[in-house]
Amino acid sequence: MATGGDKGVGHNLASCTTEISITKFHCPDRSDLDVLFVDTPGFDDTNKTDVEILNMIAEWLKVT
Repeated sequence: MATGGDKGVGHNLASCTTEISITKFHCPDRSDLDVLFVDTPGFDDTNKTDVEILNMIAEWLKVT
């Protein structure tokens, strides 16, 4: 809602996010800086183990 984008939001127990994605938000009346929202799969995911998710996030942080 904050970005006005059309991103999926999970509302049940099935996981919605499978990959890390970034949404840039610019609010010129508050700051000249951009805010980056980083969406990651959650822990206790229905498709990946917590270790897989942690490794995915760690690798993304290392590269980024």
